[in-house]
Amino acid sequence: MVQNPKELRGSDIIVLISFIPRKADQIKLGIALANAKIVRYSAEQIGRMTPDSIVLVVTNSVDIMTTVALKYSGMMPHRVFGLGTHLDSMRLKTCLAEFFSVPVSEVHTRIIGEHGDTMVPLWSATTIRWCSD
Repeated sequence: MVQNPKELRGSDIIVLISFIPRKADQIKLGIALANAKIVRYSAEQIGRMTPDSIVLVVTNSVDIMTTVALKYSGMMPHRVFGLGTHLDSMRLKTCLAEFFSVPVSEVHTRIIGEHGDTMVPLWSATTIRWCSD
């Protein structure tokens, strides 16, 4: 949560990581309402103090929280981004690089869909450049 909104002034990029920790037996959507209240307040402050900044949302459930941040910040859509499946794509990329013993830079892959149980790896679009010396 934004503790001191005045500290946002002059920011070019803001990473929005506001959340209630999820309990082990709780599904991601189970905490969505509580997280949405926090994100709403933070987004209102961000939009008021730095409407020209870029906001990167990583609060779960990322897709829902990105929509909340966009709505309550009043910012243009090209300034508010959710990073859920992008982070998962990078995790997959790292795992594949380790498995095949290649540099991460040589693995190209993508996960699509809603961040969570319904996201899907694009195996048909995955490439790995083999580097042999």
